[in-house]
Amino acid sequence: MQLSEAILFDLSWLFFGAWAIVLLASTWAVFGKDFFTPAQARQGSTSELPPRP
Repeated sequence: MQLSEAILFDLSWLFFGAWAIVLLASTWAVFGKDFFTPAQARQGSTSELPPRP
């Protein structure tokens, strides 16, 4: 492997690693509260529908 190939290889890993971090951060920013909240606490937290009789 030549030096230029090694540099491209390293840059590609850095690019995909940074892209993975961006995807994880955006996913956590959007859905983080749902991932880290227990299901029982989430169940009655929305008031979109009236309670069943």
